[in-house]
Amino acid sequence: MYKKLTSIKGLVGAAFFLLIAMVVLVGCAGGTVQPAASGGTSVPAADPQRLMIPRWFLSSLTLDGQAVAVAEDQQAVTIQFTEDGNANGTGGCNDFGTTFSTGPAGKMAFGPVAATKMACAEGMELENALFQALSKVERFNTEDFQLVMSSADGKTSLTFRMPPK
Repeated sequence: MYKKLTSIKGLVGAAFFLLIAMVVLVGCAGGTVQPAASGGTSVPAADPQRLMIPRWFLSSLTLDGQAVAVAEDQQAVTIQFTEDGNANGTGGCNDFGTTFSTGPAGKMAFGPVAATKMACAEGMELENALFQALSKVERFNTEDFQLVMSSADGKTSLTFRMPPK
């Protein structure tokens, strides 16, 4: 009987030790993910559902390292995403449509852009740059009420803001 009691005490002690070890390990695993120690950067979460607002307004555009002029608080250049993989908007002069896809870690790609063919006295340079930039997009993220889409090398980027209230 004494041997059985000692064995049971040993099992209870071992189980208690395992329970404490699990609590410590779970506690150490909590918290936020940090960038890699080798100087890597963390990538903001890119949730495709956050694209689905009524309309995004272009606030800045860089094409192949060159900034393209965008009027402050402009509301003529827009993009809108649908859950079925289509995107449409206005380029400032013409309406356009395209397809898009998203993938893990903020991957994004657009199909060919189709647009109406009106010629406008103003805004054609911005519109052409927009269409070229969309063809170079490879990633996106949404944070701070903005949508940022960019090329893999970062030389092309489009920043859109949420609609004004």
